[in-house]
Amino acid sequence: MGRLRKKRMHVNDKSIKKKHRTRRRIKDLDQITEDMEPENAAKMSNQPRDQDLPGEGQHYCLHCARYFINEDALKKHFKSKLHKRRLTALREPVYTQKEAEMAAGMGHYVLPPPPLDVGMKQPGMGISPGSMGTSLEKRVERKDKKENDINDLIQVSKQLKTMTM
Repeated sequence: MGRLRKKRMHVNDKSIKKKHRTRRRIKDLDQITEDMEPENAAKMSNQPRDQDLPGEGQHYCLHCARYFINEDALKKHFKSKLHKRRLTALREPVYTQKEAEMAAGMGHYVLPPPPLDVGMKQPGMGISPGSMGTSLEKRVERKDKKENDINDLIQVSKQLKTMTM
C-alpha cells in the first residue's frame, strides 16, 4: 500500500473556496460612483483616525477605494497605471437595472447620460489626478511650436532672397 495523500484535502470544500475568492475583494464601480457623490466624498476624505487602517485612514484614494500609508505613496499611486485605468473605467456610465431591462427587450430607448467627470481634485491634496497633462496634448503643443518655427524660417529666407536680388 502507498502513503496517504496529504495535499488537495479541501478540493470540494465550497466555504474555503468562497473565503479565498472574497478575501481581498475591492468595491465595484457602482459602489465607487456612489462614494464619489459630493456628500459621500466629503465623508470619505475626512475620516476619523483608525489604528487598524494603513496610515490611520488619512490617505485614501476615492477612485480606487484604497488606503495608503502616507501622502507620498498616495501621490505615487495617482501617477500609476492602475489608477489611470480605474479613472477611464469610471468615466463610463454605471450599468443600471433600466439598461438590463432594455437589453432584455422590456424597456424603451433612452439616450445614455453624459460621461462623468472623475478628474476632480481630492480634498486636501495638492494635485488633481485627472488634470495631469497627457502626452497627446504635449505632442500637439510641440508640433505647433515646430510649425511656427518652420514658418518663421521660411519668412526669413524669403526676406534674405529679396534683399540679395
